[in-house]
Amino acid sequence: MRYSFALVVPYFRPTSVFGFALLVGIYMQMYSGFLLALYYLPDPTFVIPIREDLFMEVWWFVYVYKAHVLGVDLIFVLSYLHILKKLYLKNYAEGDLDGWFTGAYAFLVYHLVVFLGITLSTNHLGDVTIMIAANIY
Repeated sequence: MRYSFALVVPYFRPTSVFGFALLVGIYMQMYSGFLLALYYLPDPTFVIPIREDLFMEVWWFVYVYKAHVLGVDLIFVLSYLHILKKLYLKNYAEGDLDGWFTGAYAFLVYHLVVFLGITLSTNHLGDVTIMIAANIY
């Protein structure tokens, strides 16, 4: 009971939204990816025609597709803003090493997922991403 009275909620900072918005963006990506996977066909020759047909036939497909495409940019921008905010506040010096390790693993995992998603998809970005990765390697 004494702990609940001693609990202090810090004042709101505009930069404290980055982590929560990043989490919401990741959930949005997973949900929109699941909805897009319902109509997935593993045939590279029909990707663009089937997508255009789905744009016309399924009323929500355009919105979910655009949310999924823009969500990638949102996640990357928010993740870098979140990390830069933590570095600016020198949060690494205060302890909480588990949070940094969890965040670093999450950062690496969704970079890997985005890399595989772009390279394994059948569009021109896959070729560009594979060429960049080969040059980095």
